[in-house]
Amino acid sequence: MARNADGTYEIKKLSQSLEEPGTKIYLTSKALKNHEEHTNFILEDLADALVKYGRCLEVPIFLTCDKGEKIVNQETMGLGKFDTLESLSRDQILKLGQKILQEDFQDYLLIETANGRTKGIAYIIPHTVRMNAKKRNTIYLNQMFVSDEIDSLLPSWAFFTRCILWTDELQPGASREDFYKNKRLKTVAKELGSSLKQGIEMLESSALEKLIAAHYLSFKSLASEDPDFLKMVYTFLPFRTLNGEEKFADILSQNETIYYALSVDDFRQIADLARNQGLIVINGGYSYDSQLLTEISQILEDFPFNKLKIIQPEDFQHTFQPLSFFESTHLQEKLKEINQQFEELNLLVIVKHFDPSSMPMVLLSNHLTQNQRELERTAEESNQLFGGILEDLMLEADQLPPAKLYLNYDNPLVKRIFEKKQPAGIKNIIEVLYIQALLLGHYPLKKKELNLLNSSLLGLLDQFI
Repeated sequence: MARNADGTYEIKKLSQSLEEPGTKIYLTSKALKNHEEHTNFILEDLADALVKYGRCLEVPIFLTCDKGEKIVNQETMGLGKFDTLESLSRDQILKLGQKILQEDFQDYLLIETANGRTKGIAYIIPHTVRMNAKKRNTIYLNQMFVSDEIDSLLPSWAFFTRCILWTDELQPGASREDFYKNKRLKTVAKELGSSLKQGIEMLESSALEKLIAAHYLSFKSLASEDPDFLKMVYTFLPFRTLNGEEKFADILSQNETIYYALSVDDFRQIADLARNQGLIVINGGYSYDSQLLTEISQILEDFPFNKLKIIQPEDFQHTFQPLSFFESTHLQEKLKEINQQFEELNLLVIVKHFDPSSMPMVLLSNHLTQNQRELERTAEESNQLFGGILEDLMLEADQLPPAKLYLNYDNPLVKRIFEKKQPAGIKNIIEVLYIQALLLGHYPLKKKELNLLNSSLLGLLDQFI
């Protein structure tokens, strides 16, 4: 039977008889068929194709040419049976990964479904990869190559692996380059994910720590979905703290009570105050962190030594000391006038005593105010259509609690500000302190705030020049 270029078939009688029962495939290049002088038929390409598609078949594939005859799947014939995989040495499996996946690996895990009809090798990618990186797994169906780009047979959190898988239970699509998205496929993917997780759980502590260090986002993703897995790995997970990135076990050793902020903005607001008070604070504003820390706090309830608590900017207000009666009376009228001038910015200026005295001010605001500010800034940078949509999402000014700019009356600069006689000079300096507080909190400035900074500096120059 011969297959034509248009997809039709025709039966031809061979000029020579078969030596033995079986199947033989004859390939003839178009160039040779058309008696062209030059041919694109390259023996090496044919050999590569035979190896790619048939390396795991349980029968030998002979390639015969002028140079002789060789078996192209000699080393990998029948590969894919679980007992065969288990009989291979560690070096053999790592070399197999390099040969098929064209990448050097240092670790791997054997995985399989409950019925054993889908099994394989999950190689651990030795370097950090993005969570949205394209998953490239090589799949064999009935020992025949299907694809090296299938991403539907493992859960999304397994992006830190590249797998070689063998199956005889999935249904290929019409193109034989993927599988039908049916119930069987979902079951296989779920069971392979469970098998991979069990393999991770059996790793030694040193190997697990090394693995999490390179792929912590993947492990945080999995732990956020699986409480039992979280209990096993939470001490190895890294989190951002006032001291930089630290392993959670090391964070726990620093104090009995550990605090965590729910957002990056909250963490930035309280960082200097918390550091001065000797608090251990984790930045819970990154992917999965606030959810994981909330669940970890429940785990720690079973242990008497450590507590994990949420901390918010408002919690620091009770640590500020009030002004004396004389100080309050002295500043009352000036503060009243200042706050009237700052109503347009939805900002309340408050004078307190707090540590450290080297810190002249601190800006504290709640989530509603922070969200409104970000919407306003994004709307400024957007086109008219998208900006209009964002404006519809904004709250009215009277619905928002004001941001609070606390001025430290223990700071020499702040004391000198209120000793000034010119109200305009006081206003200009406090405006500059407000902008400085925003910059210290890593807030991008809105156009209104940039204009405010320029006008404040010009006002100060007019007074001194």
